[in-house]
Order: sequence, then C-alpha cells, then structure tokens
Amino acid sequence: MATTPSSTIKGVHTGGAAWMQLHASIAVHGLDLLVDRGYDAFTVDNLAVTSGINRRTIYRHYPSRVEMAVAAIRQMPSFATGQGRPGSPRERLFAAVHEGSLLPLRLPRLFATVVTHAQGTPELLAALQEYVLKPREASLAQGLVAGKAEGWVRPEVQAWELSALINGLLVNESMGLVRFDSRAKRSDAIAEALWRMVAINPAGDGTAKPIRRRSR
Repeated sequence: MATTPSSTIKGVHTGGAAWMQLHASIAVHGLDLLVDRGYDAFTVDNLAVTSGINRRTIYRHYPSRVEMAVAAIRQMPSFATGQGRPGSPRERLFAAVHEGSLLPLRLPRLFATVVTHAQGTPELLAALQEYVLKPREASLAQGLVAGKAEGWVRPEVQAWELSALINGLLVNESMGLVRFDSRAKRSDAIAEALWRMVAINPAGDGTAKPIRRRSR
C-alpha cells in the first residue's frame, strides 16, 4: 500500500495544527538563515542543519528555494504604533519604538540580500515590499490618522516619510555611519527623530494643542 507524503511523518497530517506549526517553524528558522548568511547560503541543506528539521520534511512544506525564502520574509513583524497605550502621545510613541527595538535587527541585512539578488530572483524584493514594507507603512499611516484626529500630528506628514526615516537610520547604523552604544540609545534616537518629524509642537508631549496667536 502506497503512503502519502502527509502520512510519512507520524501524527502530522497536512493542514492540521501540528502541520501548520511545523510549516511556520521552518519559515522562522529560514528567516534566521536568510538574514545571517544571505540568499547564496539559503539552501535546504543549510536550513536542515540550522533548524534540525530533515530535508524531506522541508521540501514537503516548501517545494522550491524561492517559496521557502518568501515564507521566511513573511515572518518579519510589522511596526507597533503605540495606539491604545496609556500615557501622552510622546510617551506612547517612545514606548512603541522601544518595544520594536527589543526585536532582532534584521531589516538592513534583509534589504542587502534581496537587493543583491533583485535581478536574478525578483520574487525576494517583491516579497519584501508586499509583506514587510507595505504593511509597516500602513501601520504608520494608521498611527498618523489617529494622531491627526487627536490634534498633535502635523497634517502634512505622510507615512512613507516616517518609513524612510526609520529604514534610513537602521541602514546607516548597519553601515557604521552612525553608532549606538545600546538598543535603548538606538530606540531613543529613532523615537526622538520621529517625534520631531510628526509633532506639531516638538517641545511638548502632545497632550496640549499649541496656542494659536490671533493676527492683528
């Protein structure tokens, strides 16, 4: 009697909870490999070694190298905006950036590998745009809408400007153009730069609307 691929791993059935957990686990390990060693070293053999998952299982979940890389890129988290947190707008912004600073710094190295392979494997850059950059910009846009409604965000500020600022600072750090002694200092620097860009009154904390002088 012939065995189906899903029955070759005892207790793991395609589409079931254990299968989905394994599917995600492969992608998570794949992101680590892609960021740490680049796409040239992003092979099933290397992923099997680093993840402890056998090659046949990886192939069942991701039949091609590109599919595996796209799944890995999709594991990148989105931005937190601070909405729903307690405190002043400035405190919420700083708290959200601090939370993000606790995550591994992966974006600059991921940028580097997808751009390097953009011509031969354009799917990587497309995945980065679709599953990382666009969702992060959309998250920032939601935060701006809320801040503008509350009256502390400058009306002309756009989400792409914030995204460019954050990404630029992270890339500059990865290239050694700017150095931070700790994650906390990097977090504070990014949050301060964002605050100065978005706040109508950068000297305040966003709780009081700026006083408008009447023209004589």
